[in-house]
Amino acid sequence: MKALLVQPADQTAVEIEALLSECRTVSTTLAHSFSDGLNRIESDPQIEIIFVDASVKNSHGQTFAEYLKRLERFFWLPIVVTSKKWTAESVQAAIQSGATDIMALPIEPEKFITRVRQLLSQGAPRILVVDDEEGIRDILQQILELERFRVVTASRGDEAMGLIKNQKIDLVVTDIMMPGMSGLDLLGSVKSQYPDIPVILITGYPGNYSTHDTIAAGADGYFSKPFHNMALLSTVRKVLRHKRG
Repeated sequence: MKALLVQPADQTAVEIEALLSECRTVSTTLAHSFSDGLNRIESDPQIEIIFVDASVKNSHGQTFAEYLKRLERFFWLPIVVTSKKWTAESVQAAIQSGATDIMALPIEPEKFITRVRQLLSQGAPRILVVDDEEGIRDILQQILELERFRVVTASRGDEAMGLIKNQKIDLVVTDIMMPGMSGLDLLGSVKSQYPDIPVILITGYPGNYSTHDTIAAGADGYFSKPFHNMALLSTVRKVLRHKRG
């Protein structure tokens, strides 16, 4: 994984790079401007945390954290705003901008490493896709991975429950009509055993179900095949953003 440093001051970047080197599993990439930072986020899927100097703003006066938090695609990326000259006003501004954390430099290495590990512990949301049709699983996996979500798949409901038991799953996207445990059965099992995990239902037989019925059963979203990719992604982001608060 990588940390993006959006730092106009070379010496500050050097300090943060030295601290990150102690984390061992985190490499760094450097941007010296607002636009350069955005370009690197768009082009490098390995970036999982951002350190941005409090002074970095665009031509409209928006801070980097404020701008990025408004982009739905990157809502989960932790943003650490750094400065060597914090004031009460600048701290409040950083918090209001949507920063995940604020950090005063210099900082003790042990404290820095602990905070970084805490921020990285969630990472990109992990989505479980469940469908007995391999082609549909592959399509959903490709759509979601292009948006930088981590994806695991299952072809049966019982297999899905096994994955949920052994992995941290943030969201389940499941077909309804499947052999054995149906998507509705899976929905019931997830909601009874793991009530914090949202579930989105998908079906190729829309005449048999209604949005009202599936939502009443506890689903957090419902789509019929063929579905519109952007509509599905919008619901996925909305549900995950609500889950993460």
